[in-house]
Amino acid sequence: MEKQQRGKEGGASALRGVQRIEVVSINDLRAALERSKEASVTIEFAGKDITFTRHTNPDKSLGGWKADTATVDPTAIVREGTIVMPGATIGPGATIGPRATIGPDVTIGERVQIRFVAQIGDGATIRDGAIIGPGASIGDRVDIGAYARIHSDAQIGDSATIGPGATIRSNAQIGDLATIGYRATIGERVQIGAYAIIGPDATIGPGTQIGDLATIGYRATIGDLATIGDLATIGDLATIGPGTQIGDSVHIAPEATVP
Repeated sequence: MEKQQRGKEGGASALRGVQRIEVVSINDLRAALERSKEASVTIEFAGKDITFTRHTNPDKSLGGWKADTATVDPTAIVREGTIVMPGATIGPGATIGPRATIGPDVTIGERVQIRFVAQIGDGATIRDGAIIGPGASIGDRVDIGAYARIHSDAQIGDSATIGPGATIRSNAQIGDLATIGYRATIGERVQIGAYAIIGPDATIGPGTQIGDLATIGYRATIGDLATIGDLATIGDLATIGPGTQIGDSVHIAPEATVP
């Protein structure tokens, strides 16, 4: 429901030109903001009133909408259709959107790129120079390390940690509370379970499945379409061949090769 608020006659607190809208979902919120012709819109969302204004980009063009308690550096670009929720902070030189969603209390570092329709969950941290690809979904309280690359349509579960320089390729799924080490490479369509740990510089081939609480060691290599069971441990520098199945709770020694 939309209601135009009336300003007080002659009062300094007049709200002329401010539109008040009630919505129940993020999709409703985006639709209402896109319909609005006003410079400022007050939204009743999740039981709270939030005032949004259009962000002015460095080239003076109008970009997406930011909540009044969000902080966007003047050098950042927030493209059309993007929503920046309350308490979020966007650092210098960042580029967001178009049509991205930045959740409450998110911290986005310098020169971060968040591509179109990506979603960043509540309280997440995206550190300097990281890139979040089109359609990627970053869960609540996730920590994305500096210069990490999250490719298109990847999904990162709540409270996961992605190390600096790590690469998560398209359509990969990282479980809740999983840890991906620095410079690790996670291939396309990989599924990594909850609480799993992928060591630094490890390589996980496309289509592989890593179970809950599994541990993959430093510089280990897991071939395409392999399966690593729950609670399994693959030692440092070990190699698991394509299509190989490692059962639950199995331990593979460091530097071992399993064809």
